[in-house]
Amino acid sequence: MINDYLATKPKVLSGIVPYVLICSGEVDRGFALSQSAPTNNDSLLLSGLFSGEQPEVLPTPAFTKFVLTDYWDELGRSNSCRKNDAGEYVCK
Repeated sequence: MINDYLATKPKVLSGIVPYVLICSGEVDRGFALSQSAPTNNDSLLLSGLFSGEQPEVLPTPAFTKFVLTDYWDELGRSNSCRKNDAGEYVCK
């Protein structure tokens, strides 16, 4: 269903699509899709990431590429993440 929906090339994505992809284990694809076009509901994806509902997503490289680490450097990071010795964020 998702592939059929995406084949229509929507200008605004349904927010449920990246959320379902991430929840079903297609983390890289879900994050990439969420950044490829605006969604009609970003809060659906974002609330699950920082509420503790999806802890398995935090350690993925796709998550640390998705978050605004410059923002964290300036204003403070998530409690679930820290910088490693190489200066990269690692989340758990």
